[in-house]
Amino acid sequence: MIFFYKYTSSWDELVEVTDDFLDYGNLHSHYGEIYDDEKGDKIVDDAAEYTRLLYSRANN
Repeated sequence: MIFFYKYTSSWDELVEVTDDFLDYGNLHSHYGEIYDDEKGDKIVDDAAEYTRLLYSRANN
């Protein structure tokens, strides 16, 4: 997820160009299959939160 940070200027732009796949895509189920649903959800949620944090720091 962090690689998208390099190519977009805000969380809103990221949501627009990726059709909001971090929150509503199939990443949760993908990582849920690799690990388990709870850990898969945590991985994706943490990655999304970290990416939001990067944007908020860049915009301050």
